[in-house]
Amino acid sequence: NTIANWSQADVYRLDRTPYTATFSTKGRVIEGSEGWWGKFRDPFSPEFEKNIREAAAAEATRTGTDPWCIGWFVDNELSWGRDDLAHGRWILKSPAAQPAKQAALKSLQAKYGTIAALNAAWGTAHASWEAFMAATTLPDEKKAAEDLKAIHRLSVGKYYRTVAEAIKAAA
Repeated sequence: NTIANWSQADVYRLDRTPYTATFSTKGRVIEGSEGWWGKFRDPFSPEFEKNIREAAAAEATRTGTDPWCIGWFVDNELSWGRDDLAHGRWILKSPAAQPAKQAALKSLQAKYGTIAALNAAWGTAHASWEAFMAATTLPDEKKAAEDLKAIHRLSVGKYYRTVAEAIKAAA
């Protein structure tokens, strides 16, 4: 009942059948991420928001007023990880300069206040928050599971909010 995603533009612009269009995010990846189709883009990096706003605006120019276009796909077949800890793992394995890791740090500092409190909860021995940021090893998942899930939700939530805001602005 629609023209398939990835069909040629000259087919879906015949104005006979509803279709969807696709565009992708670009920019810095989360260094620790993994997946079949590539690494996950860092939604906290400044270029992520800029790039997705530009891509949505460009798609709006192409298909935004076409009544046959019933919607847009963004980032076909992303790798989200194997569970709801994946982004937490990826982000903690990233270098200190990774914007997503910096966002995770702020979240953990707000929750724990001190590195000693984080160490007590996780069973780690980071000498400081700076040492935590420099670390690329993962904590015991049983002890850090709630925080890994929270970091995962923080990353995924930022991704979806940024994409949704870009689409709303363009469409």
